[in-house]
Amino acid sequence: LESEEGGASTSSKDMRTELQALQQQLQDAKLKYSGDHPDVKSLERSIRSMEQALANNPVAPAYPQRSEISNPAYSQLLAQLEAANAEISSLKVSRASLQAKIGTLERRLLDSPEVEREYRALAREYDTARAKYVDVKAKLSEAKIGESLEMGKQSEKFTVIEPPLYPQQPVSPNRPAILLLGILLSAALAFGVALIREMLDDAIYDRATVLAVTGLMPIAVLPTIYTADELSKSKYKKLLIGLLIIMLIAACLLLIHLFYLPLDVLYYKILRNI
Repeated sequence: LESEEGGASTSSKDMRTELQALQQQLQDAKLKYSGDHPDVKSLERSIRSMEQALANNPVAPAYPQRSEISNPAYSQLLAQLEAANAEISSLKVSRASLQAKIGTLERRLLDSPEVEREYRALAREYDTARAKYVDVKAKLSEAKIGESLEMGKQSEKFTVIEPPLYPQQPVSPNRPAILLLGILLSAALAFGVALIREMLDDAIYDRATVLAVTGLMPIAVLPTIYTADELSKSKYKKLLIGLLIIMLIAACLLLIHLFYLPLDVLYYKILRNI
């Protein structure tokens, strides 16, 4: 009799343990899925059938009351047995809870790629929404500026059609024109100085000038006789003039390189045109 009663009690405890595990799984499933999900429906049906089975099999006392037992050794063994059964039931409940948590973690692990895809989609939507927000904010700022101008009667309409662009070439000064004008002015100045010096010089250098001034034809023309000192000065003067010409050419090239076009680029441009 005691064996039969003990088996019935153990069966009822196992059913309660399974019922608690199913209830825990149902709570975890409801956190993840909706109420119409097949897993939720299946767990609810299992819980209802387990509760009905427990209702049809009421738990009978597994062992006689301690007050009815007169044997102290038997009473002590009965207490140890009840403590062991309670510990077993607690461990079963813990095992069911851990199994439910393991199932939940496994489902989350399986769902992690889907969650990552959803996160990336949300991130893209966030970036798109942020770009739209910045665009709308810029348009709102332009609208406020236009409104303020219209309210202050400073302009009838203010609309930015196209943003300003940086010029590719300088507008001023016109360096090629300035360079050409400098060369022309230099040549004109040199010609004017030579002309004025010729007009102010009263010296006679040829027979035509003697004939024009005196009306008499000269008997003979003596060539210029240069001394050694004059020849040395003449060579020095020619060398100085050559150096001045070289320095002038170098200065012109430097001005062209700095203010018009780099010399290497100008060289390749001339080669292409040739």
